[in-house]
Amino acid sequence: MRRIIATLCFVCLTLMHLSAQGAMSVQFTPPEISLNILNTSSFDPTDPASQPVLATLQINNLESEAYNYNMKVSVFWNSTELVSTEFLSTSMIPLNGIVSFTNQDLITDSAPGGFSSVGGTTMSLDAILNSSNTLKNALFAGYFPDGTIRIKVEVKPQEDTTYSANATFTIRIRNAGSIFPVLPGRLIGMNPSVQSTNPVSYLWNSIFTGFDFNDYTLLIKEFAPNSPPTQGNVNNTGSVFYIGNEPNSGTFSDYLPYQDNYYYAWKVFAGVYNESSIGSGVASGTLSSNWYVFRFQSDANQDVAQEMTAMLNMLNNPLLRSLFSSGFTPTGTVFMDGRTYTGQEGMDLIGTLLGKELKIEISN
Repeated sequence: MRRIIATLCFVCLTLMHLSAQGAMSVQFTPPEISLNILNTSSFDPTDPASQPVLATLQINNLESEAYNYNMKVSVFWNSTELVSTEFLSTSMIPLNGIVSFTNQDLITDSAPGGFSSVGGTTMSLDAILNSSNTLKNALFAGYFPDGTIRIKVEVKPQEDTTYSANATFTIRIRNAGSIFPVLPGRLIGMNPSVQSTNPVSYLWNSIFTGFDFNDYTLLIKEFAPNSPPTQGNVNNTGSVFYIGNEPNSGTFSDYLPYQDNYYYAWKVFAGVYNESSIGSGVASGTLSSNWYVFRFQSDANQDVAQEMTAMLNMLNNPLLRSLFSSGFTPTGTVFMDGRTYTGQEGMDLIGTLLGKELKIEISN
């Protein structure tokens, strides 16, 4: 008998709990967002009107009667609670009614419209700053560091002793950092390296954010042998040789129609997303690597270039010798009177210079 009574009491308590939970529902739209940058000013409770609208909270009264209700707002940084405030509605939520709020109404140092503060608690920026030295230093720099912000809202009818429904809005922050090319080539302005095999493999280092919108774009530009890229002209000259979206793996390799002795400049870039991108899906800025440059020469053409190097060394010109010792090599092409000569024709033209007094100038 005692066991039966205890079981009945447990069932009654469970039904009472379920009844309280069924009185209200609460939901964030969207439930979470992902950003590369979240500025401190966009999370300032002292000036909620300046916050961009990141999410909307909807509270539903599931009962066929109106009543006042409590709302508790807590903010967490990773697993640490930064601040928690509680409010009491000053007007009843209508029967089967719906009320809506945005983050501007929730992240505030005063009670939202239609509420009064419970226990005098407020959401202050000082409380947020003093919760963590790491967070404090980053916020003074003007942005949130990598991590997760959670805004948890709990609601209950005023007469209930425990909160019966809750929802959480999550902001995931992952800084995209920098993009560093590794190979092929060298930093623009340096002596370009030579690639002779196809496919050419591209490799770059970057921070993996895990966000789909941070996929990288690889851009390769092609420059003629007599018009190598420089820091001043790489953006505005040359032709687009390849452009494509690449995954976060940081590698690309494919057969492309490289031309002998042509220069190829490449870089990797990605869109950066902050709170202004919410809704539009448009990047707020671009993260880009530096340009890297290489020259393509097939194995056969490299043999010609080596023969030309040997023949040019026979001219005994100090300037040419200095260039070769610095790593420069001939392209294998000779330009004369508006014409182009390669292979044996180019070698024969250089041969006509042997034994002559020469004036040599270097130009871009």
